[in-house]
Amino acid sequence: LILIPYLVNILDSSIYGHIILAQTVSLFFIVFVNFGFPLSATRQIATNRHDPHKITEIFSSVMSLRFVLLILSFLVYIFLVSYSEKYNEYIDIYLLSFGAIIGHALFPIWYFQGFEDMKYITTINIFCKLFFTALTFLFVRAPDDFIYVPLFYSLGFVSSGIISLIVIKIVYNQKFSFPTIKDMVFYFLDSLKYFWSRLSSIGYSNSNTLLIGLILPIKYVTYYYIADKVINGILSLITPINDAIYPYLSNKFNSKVFRTSVMITVVASVLASLTIFLLRDFVSILFLKEIVSIFTHLLSILLMVIPITIIYVMLGAPLLLAKGYVREFNNSVIYGFICHLLLLFFIYQ
Repeated sequence: LILIPYLVNILDSSIYGHIILAQTVSLFFIVFVNFGFPLSATRQIATNRHDPHKITEIFSSVMSLRFVLLILSFLVYIFLVSYSEKYNEYIDIYLLSFGAIIGHALFPIWYFQGFEDMKYITTINIFCKLFFTALTFLFVRAPDDFIYVPLFYSLGFVSSGIISLIVIKIVYNQKFSFPTIKDMVFYFLDSLKYFWSRLSSIGYSNSNTLLIGLILPIKYVTYYYIADKVINGILSLITPINDAIYPYLSNKFNSKVFRTSVMITVVASVLASLTIFLLRDFVSILFLKEIVSIFTHLLSILLMVIPITIIYVMLGAPLLLAKGYVREFNNSVIYGFICHLLLLFFIYQ
C-alpha cells in the first residue's frame, strides 16, 4: 500500500498494469505451490509437535513436494509468458516476478503456525518487506526504472523464505531427511482435499484482476488493484486472529475462544469498513492524486466484502476444519467460486 501511490505517479500506466498482471498470474502459481499445505501441514505439525521424528517426516515430505510443484510451475509459467503475445512484450517483468513463487515455496509458514510461534513469521515478513520497499523507493526514480519493481518484489519473498529456513534450523534444530515415496504420497493426498478450496478462495479477487486486464483498458486494472489492495490491507490486520487460533482449536476445540474471536473480528471489520467508506475520497487522492469517481464507487462496493469475508474466514478453518468438516468446508468455497465465475461470464456476455 505504501508503494502504490508512488509507483502510480512514477511509472507509465501500461507498464504498471503489466506489473500488476505479472503479480496476479504469479499468485495462481503460488496457490499451486502452496497447495493445501498451509492447512494440512499446519494441522499435522500441531497434532504431532511433541514427536521430533514425526515432525522431521512432515517437514521433509512437505518441502520436497513443494519443490516438485515449483519445478512444474516454472515449466508452465515459462510456456505461458513465452508464447502469449500479451505477456511477451514485457517478458522480463513476468520472469522476474516468478521469484515470488520461489519465495513462497521456501517459506514454511505452516511449520511456525503448527507450533503456534507466529513471532518469527511477523518479524521476518516485516523486515524483508520494509527493506525491499525502501530499495524500491531508492532505485525507482523514472519510468525506465520499472524493472526494479518486480526484482525487489521477488527478492523480498525469496529473502523471507531463506531466513525462515535458517530460523527453523537454528531455533528448532530441524533437520531434513529425504522422504520416502510413500510419505510424500500420503502428505500430498492429505493436502489435496484443501487445494481446490484454496484455489477458489484466491480466485475470487484475482480472477477479477486477470479478466479486467484482458478485456478492459489497463487503467481499470490499476483502479481495481488499488481498491482490492486497500481491502486486503484491512483484512490483513484482522485475519491474523484466524491464523493464531486455527492450530489451537485444531488441537483442542474451545467454543468460548471461538465465539469471542468471531465477535472481535466481525466488530473490527464493520468499523474498519465504515471508516474507509467515509474516507473514500481521501483514499482516492492519496493513491491517484485526484478524486476518481470510478475508483471511489468501486471501493465503496468492495468495502461490503470485508465483514462477509471475515465471517467466511472464521467459519472456515477455525470451525469447520478444526472440527473435521473438511468436505463441507471445501465444497462451500468451491461452489461459491463457481457461482462467482458464472456471474463474471454473464457480465462479460
